[in-house]
Amino acid sequence: MVTETKRRSQPSRRAKKKKKIGISKRFAQIARITFSVLLIAAVLFGGGFFVYSVATIPPYDPGKLDFDATSKVYDINGELIANLHGEENRTPVSLDRIPWELQKAVLAMEDNRFYEHHGFDFRGITRALFRTLTGRRLEGGSTITNQVAKMAFLVEDRKLSRKIQEVFVSLRLEKDYTKDEILEFYLNRLFMGGSAYGMQEAAMYYFGKDVSELNLAESAMLAGIIPAPNYYSPYVSMERAKSKQKETLNNMVRFGYISEEERQAALEQPIVLANRSQKNKTNASSYFVSYVRDQVIKILQDKGYSLREAQQEVFTGGLTINTTLDLRMQRAAEQGMEEILNRYLVSKLANKEERNAQGILQPQSAVILLDVKTGGVRAMIGGREPANDKHNRAVQLLKQQPGSAIKPLTVFGPAIESGKFTAASIIVDEPIYENGPENPPYPVNYSGTYAGPVTLRYAIQQSLNVPAWKIGKENGITSMIEFAKRLGITTLVEKPIDGHDDRNLAALAIGGLTHGVIPIEMAQAFSAIANKGVLNETFTISSIIDSRGQVIYEYRPQQKVVLSEEVAFILNSLLENPVNHGTASSVRSLGGYHGPAAGKTGTTSYNREVWFAGYTPDIAAAIYIGHDSNTTGYKAGDGGYGRLLPEGSSSYITSAMFGKIMSNIYAQMPAPTEFYSSMPENVVKLAIDRKTGLLAGPDCPGENIIEEYFIVGTEPQEVCSAHSQPVLPEEPIEEPGDEISPEEPGLEDPQQPLDPDDANPGEDEPNIEPNG
Repeated sequence: MVTETKRRSQPSRRAKKKKKIGISKRFAQIARITFSVLLIAAVLFGGGFFVYSVATIPPYDPGKLDFDATSKVYDINGELIANLHGEENRTPVSLDRIPWELQKAVLAMEDNRFYEHHGFDFRGITRALFRTLTGRRLEGGSTITNQVAKMAFLVEDRKLSRKIQEVFVSLRLEKDYTKDEILEFYLNRLFMGGSAYGMQEAAMYYFGKDVSELNLAESAMLAGIIPAPNYYSPYVSMERAKSKQKETLNNMVRFGYISEEERQAALEQPIVLANRSQKNKTNASSYFVSYVRDQVIKILQDKGYSLREAQQEVFTGGLTINTTLDLRMQRAAEQGMEEILNRYLVSKLANKEERNAQGILQPQSAVILLDVKTGGVRAMIGGREPANDKHNRAVQLLKQQPGSAIKPLTVFGPAIESGKFTAASIIVDEPIYENGPENPPYPVNYSGTYAGPVTLRYAIQQSLNVPAWKIGKENGITSMIEFAKRLGITTLVEKPIDGHDDRNLAALAIGGLTHGVIPIEMAQAFSAIANKGVLNETFTISSIIDSRGQVIYEYRPQQKVVLSEEVAFILNSLLENPVNHGTASSVRSLGGYHGPAAGKTGTTSYNREVWFAGYTPDIAAAIYIGHDSNTTGYKAGDGGYGRLLPEGSSSYITSAMFGKIMSNIYAQMPAPTEFYSSMPENVVKLAIDRKTGLLAGPDCPGENIIEEYFIVGTEPQEVCSAHSQPVLPEEPIEEPGDEISPEEPGLEDPQQPLDPDDANPGEDEPNIEPNG
């Protein structure tokens, strides 16, 4: 009984087994449910992630693959001056300009089956995976289409979502574009090291040639450095670059693009890298290009662009900007300026590295050259340190006082045009007292001496202040201002500013202007004289072409007649004298130029600033040297600073610079032989006595007789008789009504300063210039 009870209380083996099976079934069911849930969750998540990835693919314009392109600035002969670009320096080219060898070299290294697959190369992915897993070589499986998808439309990262997006974008690219279009975009978009993007800039950067000129050896090297251009760059390591070149050539043989013989010949061909020295670079890349850049932006704004749009178009729009600059003249100007400055000025300075409070090297200099016939800027130098200095003194007003360089535009030009004076007019160079008899003579000549009776020609030749003052006083302030403005001078102040204006002889006769002048305007004014009285508007841009080859701007010449041909002829003849015999003779003696030239020097008081403004038959120039302010340089006689050299005038430096620049230019191109082949019809040439200004008589000494030009109707009618018989002085007879009032029209009373220091409105000293 007890035994039976025990048996009943203990489960049978069968029951235990049955129970164990039941538990296993429940676990299996739970596992199956769990797995199903996880599977469903994974599918839902994966599907959702997939849908999300596809849905977040960035939109793209199916009409055109696009990218930023570098704008190019060219000189008048088609030589590249500079690139204007943002972060990427790129010049897109069509596929047909890229050599076959370079195309195949890139395919051999990046995607040999490019023309066979449809965006994804599964065979290539499998091969790359196998080689990577077996440790034979780390290899990527991306096709060129995949890389274009990443370049153009996707964010560069390693997320799975980006890989999914890459698949779909690649498929869309293959659908919307031809293989050649995709390859063209790829070859133009690649980063190739340094500042070069795309194969055109890479060819220029590494080999200094157009991409179409690359040979097989160079093409293989460029294709080889694509994975890491800064690491494999031949500028960094020619050994690494040659290794990648060899690998590329081996692949090209392997895929049947070239023969073994071609491979061997390419390996043996020397690689000649571009000359990246500073030897042939010019300051134009700073001063002129900055000026042109601003001009292009203004032109685009005039066409309706906003400022931001115009700037973006300049730096990323791939514009072709054709300019008037002649790089041959630019280099000649830079070399001439540096040589003359170093020889005649810098070498004599006690402090050759003096800088002002802004850290700018002093003294400074500027040069502008214009084409006489068109007004196009042929050369521009805005200062001595383009890398550190943003002031373009050639085109910006920095209160550069002109001294006597202004006289042809305010004194002698108006005098000849008025008919009151001729080149033979006699003016007495003597002490005058414009500040009153109780004060010292004013104005005075730079030398402090006087020449007595002189012709107008001699006065301009020797840059005499007293005759200039007298001529201006008789001719009138109004005509002086009107003449200068007509020839393009815009800085004259006619209404008082802080008590100063330029309606006075101190400003107009000897160059003490309130705001000074701008070199480009001085060159323009003198070019009108050289161009027979025709004034051309100055310009720097001849045309602008957009990335599609459409001309969006073309300069239309603007010129006007500002002088009669006979007045221009007489002025030109007068301005030859300073160069041939007077204050600008260093054009010949120090500058070495012996062709036809005319011009005028200018020196401000205490030798603070010096000028030369003049021309040849082809080229007009304005050259300036001076301190940016009176805080640097040698101490002057008025207690301030700014003097260029301790003693004397320095205007011979600017005229020597002009001569040297012209010598450099005409060593490279045909030199002109004369200004005029014949006289204008309304001009006559007569023999006169230079002491009296009258027609030469039979008794005039030979040394007194010179030939002079006259506008018909202004020539002297009286024959000189001073040497044939004694001439007794006659008492002047005053007829009633002959008194001349200062208020008479054309003879305005000039503003007479109380002392010489007030003769230079707006400046610290009078602007009295003599020998220059």
